[in-house]
Amino acid sequence: MTTPLAVITTYFEALESGDFATVAAQFADDVVWHQPGDNQFSGVHRGSEAVGAMIGGMMSVSEGTFSLRRNAPLMVNGDVVAASVHWTGKRSGAEMDGVGVDVMRVAGGKVVEVWLFTADPAEEDAFWGAARLEVVTLPHVCHPFGLDHDRLCAWNGNAGGRTRVRPSGTA
Repeated sequence: MTTPLAVITTYFEALESGDFATVAAQFADDVVWHQPGDNQFSGVHRGSEAVGAMIGGMMSVSEGTFSLRRNAPLMVNGDVVAASVHWTGKRSGAEMDGVGVDVMRVAGGKVVEVWLFTADPAEEDAFWGAARLEVVTLPHVCHPFGLDHDRLCAWNGNAGGRTRVRPSGTA
């Protein structure tokens, strides 16, 4: 069986060399990716296709210059691996140079969940660009705690459903 350390080592070696096919092969089909900040890539991305689209979008925005490297040995605790990372990117009119921590959970030889932490969210937000927001109306559901959901929805001006604003393309 492949260890979590081996999976994440393969992931970072591929990422650092630009081998995105091998990067993608490390993800479970139902991977969940938690991207920090308040920019167009922020939010929770579900599924390997959504994660691949996000990474592709980052490469596009950075005009192919986005680069991420480990800056310390990987740290393992059971099925979770933490990596101290350094990234850079350039695009017309902007540059980014940041550090953070990537935490990845491995199950069945695949990355199943990723949490990213950044030391300077404002710098990342400025580089990646503002979040694109969309309004989504959720179907009417009964409140699980027995509260009068219809009255609460009507009070909020939204009888028959719940509306929330979220970054475009996220769940």
